[in-house]
Amino acid sequence: KLALQWDYSDQGMAYLSFTQGYKGPAFDVRFATDPVDLPRVDPETVDAWELGVKSSLFHERLRLDAALFYAVYKDFQTRAFFDPDGPADCPQEDPLCRPDDDPGSFVLINAGQVSSRGVELGFLAQVTAGLRLTGGVAYIDAKIDDYPAGPCSGGQRFRGECPDGRQDLSGGDLPYSPNWKGNLTAAYTVTMDGFDTVLMGSVRAQDDVQYSLTQDENTIEGGYAIFDASVAIRHPRDRWQATVFVKNIGDTFYASRIRSRHRSILPNGYQQIYTKGAGRTAGLELRYRW
Repeated sequence: KLALQWDYSDQGMAYLSFTQGYKGPAFDVRFATDPVDLPRVDPETVDAWELGVKSSLFHERLRLDAALFYAVYKDFQTRAFFDPDGPADCPQEDPLCRPDDDPGSFVLINAGQVSSRGVELGFLAQVTAGLRLTGGVAYIDAKIDDYPAGPCSGGQRFRGECPDGRQDLSGGDLPYSPNWKGNLTAAYTVTMDGFDTVLMGSVRAQDDVQYSLTQDENTIEGGYAIFDASVAIRHPRDRWQATVFVKNIGDTFYASRIRSRHRSILPNGYQQIYTKGAGRTAGLELRYRW
C-alpha cells in the first residue's frame, strides 16, 4: 500500500492511496475428493485506488467524510454451481452430456475479471446539546468485466435459457452488491437527576441486489428500507442501561440470500435464506458494567 496525505488545515485532510492485494491459489477440497486430480484455482489479485477527504467543521460539531474508489480484481475467486453433463434428457451428441448424469455441485472457480467503483459519503452532526445525527450513503457499481464461459443456474437450465450449459456473464452485476445503500440515525438525549434518557430512531435502505453470479432473474432481491426505534435509560457514567427496542418496525421481509435449487431437488425451485431481522422484533435489554 502506498498513500499520500495532505493536511490542508487544522480541520481537514485529503488522501490518495494505491493498494495491491493478493489471495493465494487454492484447491476446492470437498468430501471424498482425490487431491491428486484436483485442479488448482489461480491466485486472485486486486489493484485499488482511493481518493478521499475528511473534515471537521463548526468547532467539531460536524464531521464529513467522502471517498471515491476504483478496484479491479483479476482471476476473481468465487463459488458457482456446475453440472458437467447437462440435463438428464439432453441429446447424446451434446458434448456436455454424459451417460452417468452427474448431478453437479458447487465448486471454487476463477470468474475472470471484475471491478468495483463508486463513492461513499458519511457524516456525524451534533445538532444541539442533546440531538446527534449520523448517516451515510454509498453508490457502488460492481461489475463482471470479463467472464465469457460462466455457469448457469438450475432455473436457467430448466427454462431453456442456457442450452449450452455455459453463458457469457460479461457486464453482469457482481453478487451481493446493491448499487445504492444509505443509513440515517437520530439520537436525542435528555439528562435527568441520576440517569439519562435516550430516544433513538434509524433507517437503512438499499436498492435491488443480485445474489447469484449466474444473473438469474429470480435470484434478485428487491430494494427495501428498514426502520428501528428504541428508548434507553442509562446511568450517566454508563454503569447500567435498560433499553426497550423495536427492530424492523414495518415488518419488512427481505432475504439475505436467494439461490436456485438443482433439478434433482426442486426443479425450477428457489431457496430464500433469511435472518431474524427479516421480521419485526421487540424486546427489552438490560446491561450492567462493573
